[in-house]
Amino acid sequence: MYDLPCPDRHSNLNGARPNRGPDAVPDAISRDNSLGDSMWWPEISWDQGDHCFVFIVDCQPLQRITCGRTPLLNDSYLPLFTRILDNLRDIFKEGFVPPRLVDDPILWVKRDKNKLADYLCNVTMDRKRSWRKERSIDMPSKYHWFAVSDGGARPQCSACGWAVGICFLVDGAYKFEPLVVAGEYLDPRVNSFLAEALALEQATLEMKKLTLRFIQ
Repeated sequence: MYDLPCPDRHSNLNGARPNRGPDAVPDAISRDNSLGDSMWWPEISWDQGDHCFVFIVDCQPLQRITCGRTPLLNDSYLPLFTRILDNLRDIFKEGFVPPRLVDDPILWVKRDKNKLADYLCNVTMDRKRSWRKERSIDMPSKYHWFAVSDGGARPQCSACGWAVGICFLVDGAYKFEPLVVAGEYLDPRVNSFLAEALALEQATLEMKKLTLRFIQ
């Protein structure tokens, strides 16, 4: 169970009750198996066996640029996108593939389908500090790698949040078990697109490290 920073007014999710202590675990996360609830992310069709991976973002330009569907027009972002692509390349080199042959490794969804990452980003801006939590679980024999990320900006601050873990079947339905959840407070403030890209960079780096750890 995660000891996440407590959310303030911007990050209360789906009417969850406010936390009573400065570091209380939000009700929506502390309940057993609550992270397996589809309210937190979109359902994915895993059609490519047992070695798939996918990243979920809610910034369509970020997804299109990273997947080569739209050119990158701002050269100052080139080093950042190069790092993201290098991380994706290393994941592919370990034998992992997108969920379906027709899928990109990064999928765009609407914001209301990326609630976990949006929540983590908002918590980080509320708390005005970076944080990170890791978790160890008994790994199932068959699973897929799954990650969500989001970045955001307010008038006085910006942040990014991400969660990386595994999806596996439980009683005929896929469950998500996060292994890493984190948020980075960005000071000085950056624009929302850069925050989104930085969040994706961190998510791809986390997954790259995790895949290498569990393969070895």
